[in-house]
Amino acid sequence: MEKLSSGYLRNTVLWIVGLLAVLAYAALARGETAENYNNLSLVRAEDLIGYSLVVLLFVVLSMVLKGNTNRTVNLVAGAILAVITLIAFIDSFTVNPSGIYNPVLFSAAVVYSLIFWFALRSPKTV
Repeated sequence: MEKLSSGYLRNTVLWIVGLLAVLAYAALARGETAENYNNLSLVRAEDLIGYSLVVLLFVVLSMVLKGNTNRTVNLVAGAILAVITLIAFIDSFTVNPSGIYNPVLFSAAVVYSLIFWFALRSPKTV
């Protein structure tokens, strides 16, 4: 079996960390009042399941795809998920600016931005 390079492994770990941060955000948000909880993004089961399946798909693709295909997938998916997570962070921040879950969701947006950044900085292969 072929050994994973450090770049592939780094991106795979970052995808998993980003997913865990979003799941931690949802768990921490459970302590909110019912009114605030109903106004938060990415806390309902169907949202989390869909989000988690998409991120898990990118975990697998990050390990399986090689070269420019991997780079392109990480560029596009990292940018899209960074924007989606940043929008969810802004939404949760407007619901409750002092929520303990806000920094956790922001860290997920940073992780997805790092995936985009590392993919952008990786050299193109022929």
